[in-house]
Amino acid sequence: MRLPPLCALVVLIISAASTLAAQVPPEGTVTVRLLRVDGLPQLDAFGIEARQADGDAVARAITDAQGVATLRLPETTPDDNADGWHVRVVDDALWSAPTPLSGDAQTLTLRAWPAATIVAALHRADGQRLADDLPIRVRFLPPDARDRAARKPRAALKHEQPAGEVDCRRAARANDGAAPTDDVPIRCVVPAGTHNLRLRATGHVSHFAHEITLAHRGVHDWGRVALEPGASVVGFVVTESTDEAASSLAEGETSETAGAPDNAPAVATITTVELEPQPGPQAASQGVEAGSDPRTLNVTADARGFFHLTGVAPGVYRLRAARDGWLDADVER
Repeated sequence: MRLPPLCALVVLIISAASTLAAQVPPEGTVTVRLLRVDGLPQLDAFGIEARQADGDAVARAITDAQGVATLRLPETTPDDNADGWHVRVVDDALWSAPTPLSGDAQTLTLRAWPAATIVAALHRADGQRLADDLPIRVRFLPPDARDRAARKPRAALKHEQPAGEVDCRRAARANDGAAPTDDVPIRCVVPAGTHNLRLRATGHVSHFAHEITLAHRGVHDWGRVALEPGASVVGFVVTESTDEAASSLAEGETSETAGAPDNAPAVATITTVELEPQPGPQAASQGVEAGSDPRTLNVTADARGFFHLTGVAPGVYRLRAARDGWLDADVER
């Protein structure tokens, strides 16, 4: 009897490269037109910000009743200008992806979505203080992004719910004495809609929340989140497919194997995932430092096939997915 195989789809989180724009003339004036994807009229004034990529220069303006704002870019050095500028909405009611100014363009249309806010209170699990400059980001992805990527090219998704990642800002501490004094409150503005969310602080294990519905101007309280220093392995277990959808999951993500077909069901919760360290000589050949203490980790995939292995030490591992009645799937890294 031939057993159908499983495929282990491993999502490796990497940083998306910054988009470089061509030079904008010093003291340039840029007219920004706000286009709301929900089609509602521009009844409110919204903040628009242009920020220099990898630089400190910033320009800000407010839209008028027609949704138009005029940005006056400050004079910068030629080296600074070469890094380009990115424009976005700065408001709790609307969200837009940072959009690069290209060439010598003096006009820009900025597409904006209704926005919601995510709040959380962060603290270190080991009781140490969080660094003041610790980058904290939230990634949002439509729950059906894997299936949509399998059916359509990336260009066909431009009018659907967006996917992306935002920087979170630290909020003011409450003075009611109810919250622990070591908690760091954060606020993150994301598009309204239903998302799979990932909260990530650099150098710490990520936290995930699935199928969270955020209303326009609504607030989702993630609660008190304990940050644990270290790395993790995140992925999905899916049924075999020849469709190559994984590379289109989201900008800044890659995968090890092909993705699920259009109608591939998630693997049941009885699927187990094991991360097993490989022998020392092989790890040494991959540049793993001596003294690391990798250990075998196990977890059960959820109803969507999603798994999250935490507390992963540096090393070379074999990832294995197993389920009764199916062939095991292995990925080695």
